[in-house]
Amino acid sequence: MESIKNVLKEYGSDLSETGEILNLRGEPTNVKVEMKRGRIRITDTKGRLLASGSGLSLINKFVENYWYWEKLK
Repeated sequence: MESIKNVLKEYGSDLSETGEILNLRGEPTNVKVEMKRGRIRITDTKGRLLASGSGLSLINKFVENYWYWEKLK
């Protein structure tokens, strides 16, 4: 999960202890990230699958397409 946190920090975001993505202001987004069987799963708080994949590039693609976030300069 530390590698996921590092990717999120590129966008000024973070990951809570419960696996929830925090927005730029540190507020919960109702989107969780978890690792299952070597794959990254991104779900909403109701458990609905939003994205799934095996590489960290999934995190980049998700935050850029879902929230239109850009990497900090």
